[in-house]
Amino acid sequence: ITEFDPKSLTIFSRTVLKMINEGNPGWEAMLPKGVSKLIKEQSLFGCETEEVLHDE
Repeated sequence: ITEFDPKSLTIFSRTVLKMINEGNPGWEAMLPKGVSKLIKEQSLFGCETEEVLHDE
């Protein structure tokens, strides 16, 4: 893999999933643009549905 964002290497999916399940803030900023909006809109990974008021 040659084209990637090195910042993504420090993000661990289990950490993000735990934050989502526990309702902890900050997980949105850990994900690539657009992913948190999709998770919220489709109530994925235990994320409670919430109206997305703005685009990321």
